[in-house]
Amino acid sequence: MKSVLVFMPDVPYPLSYGGRIEYYNKLRVLKRLYEKVYLVFTYNSAEEVEIFQEEANKLCDDYICWPRNKSFSRAFHFKPYYAISCLPNSREKNRLELFVLKYITEISLIVCDQPHMYEVVKVVKDIIKINKMDIPVVYRKHNNEARFMFDQFISSKKISLRPYFFAAEAFRMWWYEQYIHKNSNCILCVSQKENQKMLNQGLVSYWIPIAYRVYNEAYLDLSTIEEKKVYKYLQEKCSNNKVIYFCSSFHGGFNVNLVHWFVESVLPIIRREIPNTIFLFGGGKAKEYFQYRREENILVFSDVKSIKPYIKIADMSLVLTKSRAGVKLKLIESLFYKKKVVSTVEGVMGSGLDEILPNTNDSQKFAQYCIDVLVNNVNYEEIWMTYQNIYSSKSIEEKYASVLNNL
Repeated sequence: MKSVLVFMPDVPYPLSYGGRIEYYNKLRVLKRLYEKVYLVFTYNSAEEVEIFQEEANKLCDDYICWPRNKSFSRAFHFKPYYAISCLPNSREKNRLELFVLKYITEISLIVCDQPHMYEVVKVVKDIIKINKMDIPVVYRKHNNEARFMFDQFISSKKISLRPYFFAAEAFRMWWYEQYIHKNSNCILCVSQKENQKMLNQGLVSYWIPIAYRVYNEAYLDLSTIEEKKVYKYLQEKCSNNKVIYFCSSFHGGFNVNLVHWFVESVLPIIRREIPNTIFLFGGGKAKEYFQYRREENILVFSDVKSIKPYIKIADMSLVLTKSRAGVKLKLIESLFYKKKVVSTVEGVMGSGLDEILPNTNDSQKFAQYCIDVLVNNVNYEEIWMTYQNIYSSKSIEEKYASVLNNL
């Protein structure tokens, strides 16, 4: 295939959160499928762009980027703040035009990641139109962004302007995403459920699952001194115990109530059957919300550099969420490392594993699923095999090749 021009709302490396993991691995797939990959992205941290340069040649053949404009005034625009904040200023727009014109005759496809970059794509489409060319645009749909913003509003404490910003952004994203759907040549959904919605609306859409650690083997070797030190500490703390693991970002109170639900309504039932059980959980801002929890059977970690020691020590993993937006990367991550997973209903939605992976929102059933897993009464071989069939590097690459070849 010829060259592809990719638009991303953030620097794809370092891999500090879920969205970047998809960006990074998708670029690795596209690099194998296209002769050249050209990248346009915005960023918050100039330091991270410097780190990205170490990996840039693995991901693209050339790139252009600029800082996001996070001016408060942009929150009052009728278009989504996250889209408007990615727009280039006049000097950056001139640089973008020169960048596009340099490669325009090579480019056979444009890929827009998330709605955040679509205003920038429109700038480029105008350049293409002036040059009397027609290049198809593919929209990579990670979430139902309006739903995701609404979930942020629901979970945030209503003591600041932050939740009301999310409410306004949810409304703006609702119509804006529909506009993008109608103006894209096709949509690539990470969620099987969202893909079906697109098809029901008569849109050209395909389900291509999250690209997670493509071309890498699933191993949990601890490579740094710090990882080994943390793992040794966990071995001592968790000795002779079954370990239930959960990791999430708790920014703005997201998923906090689900942790309280598990600790207060589910864990006591499990411990009646299996007293030597430890709940090991944490993630971004965990200390802010759970520092008061001093129970003997609970260990909390917060804002750590590597989750490898924590997931390595675990006997099973949880996915606790009520958000129906997108596919949960923590589900994919746990299965990648061949962990046994129990989830809320929303945690497996759209993953293709809904029918076979244990999931419920009922505390009694959830506890029983966990007990069955901990005493080895559940065979996960079929689940891991189905995961491999859907999310393996070979499967992801074949799906992209099949869809993009037709364009």
